[in-house]
Amino acid sequence: MSKSFRHAYYYALNHRNALIFLATLTFVWLLFSSIGGIGYRNFDSGIRSSLLWHLSVDPWPVWFSPAYMGERFGFTTDKPYVYYFAYYLPAALVGKVFGWKAANFALFAFSYAGTLLSLSLVAFSQVQKSLLGIFCIFISICFFGGFDYVVNLLFHMTEDRAETWLTPFFYFSNMCNLYWSPQHCIPAWIMIGILLNRRYINPTLNKIMAIAVVSLILWSPLCMLGLLPFFIPHFINHWKQYLSFSLINISAFILFCVLILFIASNDFSFPIHFSILVFSDFWKRYLLFILVEFIFILPIILYKISHFSTDEMRFIFTAIFSLILIPFIILGTWNDWAIKVCMPSIFILSIFVGKQFILLIKSKSTMLYYAGFLFFLASLTAAEELIFSATHYEISFRFPPELRDFGPGYIVSQQLGKGDSYFFKYLAKAQ
Repeated sequence: MSKSFRHAYYYALNHRNALIFLATLTFVWLLFSSIGGIGYRNFDSGIRSSLLWHLSVDPWPVWFSPAYMGERFGFTTDKPYVYYFAYYLPAALVGKVFGWKAANFALFAFSYAGTLLSLSLVAFSQVQKSLLGIFCIFISICFFGGFDYVVNLLFHMTEDRAETWLTPFFYFSNMCNLYWSPQHCIPAWIMIGILLNRRYINPTLNKIMAIAVVSLILWSPLCMLGLLPFFIPHFINHWKQYLSFSLINISAFILFCVLILFIASNDFSFPIHFSILVFSDFWKRYLLFILVEFIFILPIILYKISHFSTDEMRFIFTAIFSLILIPFIILGTWNDWAIKVCMPSIFILSIFVGKQFILLIKSKSTMLYYAGFLFFLASLTAAEELIFSATHYEISFRFPPELRDFGPGYIVSQQLGKGDSYFFKYLAKAQ
C-alpha cells in the first residue's frame, strides 16, 4: 500500500463519523427540496421537470416548431432551446435509457452528491471532524437569510414568500436557492468549497481549474459572474500557469468559445435595466433593501474578525462588496441578475456566520446569546420556505407539463434561441 493511499485511507477513516453525520443532515435537507419529484413542487420545479422531460425524450439539441408551440407564441420558424442545462444532462441520459422515473431518481441522487460534496468541502476546510462544528456550519448554511420575514410580518409588504418583499430586488436564502434553483446554486457552492481548499488542491487538479470555471457557462453563467471576484486572487497567483501554451489551456479556450457561441444564440428577449434609472426613489429602496437583507447579520461576521485568516477576510469583504453592487442591475423577468449573481456571496457569508458561532461557543462569550437571537430572526426567512415545503409535501413522479403549457410569458421566451445563429448553423445543425 503506497504512502499516499494509506494517508487517504486513514483520513477517510478518521472522518467517517463526521462524514456520515453530514451526509444524513444533507439527505434530510434535500428530502424537502422538490428535486426529482421529492418534496413540494414549486413553480420552478415544474419548469425544471419540463426541461428534464424534453431532454429525456427529444433528440439533442432540442428544437420547438411553431406547430408544437402554437399560435399564441407567434413563432414562424423553429426555435432551438438555449439554456444552461448542464445540471440536467446526466439525469436526462438516464431517462433516455431507463425512463422518466429513473431520470427523477438520478436527478435527486446527482443533486444530493453535489450538495454533499460542497458541504463536505466547506465543513472540513473549517472545522475538520468536530460534530458540533459541522452542525454549526450546516445550520448556518441552511437557515442563513435576511430579515425579510420579520419585515414582512411587521409591514405586510407581500402576500407571497417574504423574500419577495421588495420586488424586483431579491437576495434569496440558501434554502430557497436549493429548493427553487439547484441547477445554479449547487455548482456555485462546489466552486466555493474548492476555493476554500485551494491550498490543498493537487497540482494536477489545479491545472484544470480553468476548464472547471469555463464549464460554468453551461451550468450557470450568472453564478459564474458572481464567482469571478473570488477567483481573481487565485488566477493572479497562477497567471503564468493559466496563460501558458498547454493542451489543457487550449482545451479550456476552445470550450469557452463553443459555450459562448451557444449562449449567444439565445434571442435575448429578456429585459435589462439599470435600476437607478427605473425607480425615482431608488436610493430609498436600495438602502432599505441592503439594510434588511444582510446588514443586520454583519455584526455576527465582523465580531473579532481578526480570528479569520487574511484569505478568509478577503472572501468576506468581497462578498459584502458584491452584495452592495448587485442591486444596480435588473435583468430578466424576475431579475435573475440579483437572484443568481448573489448566490456565491450569500453562501460565503453563511459559512463564516457558522464559523463565528463555533468560535463563540468555544470561548463561552456572552456575545453568543446576542448572535443567536439575531440569527434566529434571520433564520425565519429560510424557515418559511422549509415549513411551506413540509406542509405541502408530496412525492410524485407524474409527467410534467410540456414547455408550451407554461405559455409565452414567464421565462419560456427567455430560454429560446435563434436557429440562424452561428452555433446552430455550423456546430449543431438541426436534424
